[in-house]
Amino acid sequence: MLSSLTKVLIENNVALIGGDFKVMPRGSIDKIVLGGFGIGVSKYEPVIDRIELGDKIVVTSYIAEHGSTILAAQLGMLDENTSLRSDSRPLVKTVLPVIEKYREYITAARDPTRGGLAMVLNEWVRGTKYSIIIDRTKIPIRDEVRSFLDALGIDPLTVACEGVAVLAVKPDAVDEVVDMLHRLGEKQARVIGEVIEPNNEVLMGRVIAITEVGGKVVIQPNALNLPRIC
Repeated sequence: MLSSLTKVLIENNVALIGGDFKVMPRGSIDKIVLGGFGIGVSKYEPVIDRIELGDKIVVTSYIAEHGSTILAAQLGMLDENTSLRSDSRPLVKTVLPVIEKYREYITAARDPTRGGLAMVLNEWVRGTKYSIIIDRTKIPIRDEVRSFLDALGIDPLTVACEGVAVLAVKPDAVDEVVDMLHRLGEKQARVIGEVIEPNNEVLMGRVIAITEVGGKVVIQPNALNLPRIC
């Protein structure tokens, strides 16, 4: 465990500042659970989440991988016959260079952990006069993840990711951003939506999804259906 931890820290030039062992209820888990934290120093001003009209919404990889895997493990459904696997990984080498190069064009950047993509987009748009509209057919989701969550009645948009970034990018730079993500190894990176000005006040501050059959629905995070991710 320590060898694996040290390997990741060295590869990504990250300093581990501290950590502890999580205390779990008796009988709830038969593994060691570690918690850690680090302190980062940025060379540039941080990206402040302030979306603008016309921004394109970019995701860097398949969504809902981590939350699905944790839920399957909790239900006793995770074994060698399933391809469900956590996507937990550093984004230092694949996403950080893009943010540094195009920081003037990226108006918001987040990792969609607990609450998933739905939580991030709702937090971005809440309190603004805009809407975010996304196309479900463009969102990268592996078939096994989709099938697993469909069987449980859980929307993949609300499920946690650990190796994904969501970016809001000005339209004049979005093609270059996606191309650079591809070149750095994020082959599934793509535009899934945009920030629009709605024609109805009711839709201000809302996330709207175009469904697979062409309909439109308002997307909100659903905390009741979310498995704990740690």
